[in-house]
Amino acid sequence: MKLWMALYAMVWIALIEFLLEMTPGASSVLINLHIVIGVVITGLAFSNFSGIRMTRLMGRVKRIA
Repeated sequence: MKLWMALYAMVWIALIEFLLEMTPGASSVLINLHIVIGVVITGLAFSNFSGIRMTRLMGRVKRIA
């Protein structure tokens, strides 16, 4: 997956996670789905961070990211 696609996917996954948290009632399915999406977000964030570090961006931008 290209870096821009991964960054864009992260926004949509975070939106889905937010909407999932707004649903009333905490069934075990929603709690497990929340855990799975949290792990996906963490993995995607690490992948995006590594992808940004491999680009030719200036060092200051890399430190901020």
